[in-house]
Amino acid sequence: MFDDPRMHRTIIVEWRRLVENGSTCGRCSSTGENIESAVAKVNALLEPKRIKVDLHQEEIPKERFEKDPLLSNEILIDGKRIEDWIGATTGSSPCSGVCGSSNCRTIDACGETYEEIPESMIMLALGIALKERGWA
Repeated sequence: MFDDPRMHRTIIVEWRRLVENGSTCGRCSSTGENIESAVAKVNALLEPKRIKVDLHQEEIPKERFEKDPLLSNEILIDGKRIEDWIGATTGSSPCSGVCGSSNCRTIDACGETYEEIPESMIMLALGIALKERGWA
């Protein structure tokens, strides 16, 4: 996007999810598609302002997931959970696939529970982060 990384401002987005034998659960797969789309759209809008969103994806091993299933499907923006950016709370519900019957992360916002984190929620949180920094 930019030739010289010193010439732009960056927001770091981290997304964590359980991956076992190259697979993840349906809710994390959908969140993955949503986060990649949101980051691409926001980057396209911010390129003229020399602002970049960097997406870092972390695969959580099964052993770590079993100790704390709520680590999976977690999004951090500059180290702060997406729930905190948008005034939501973390919930949980039974999952499937590689997660088995573990109670995995959900987000409770505006009276709704989201198992998959929607693109619009990710873009909202990024917009709030940009505004807080005075970049938007």
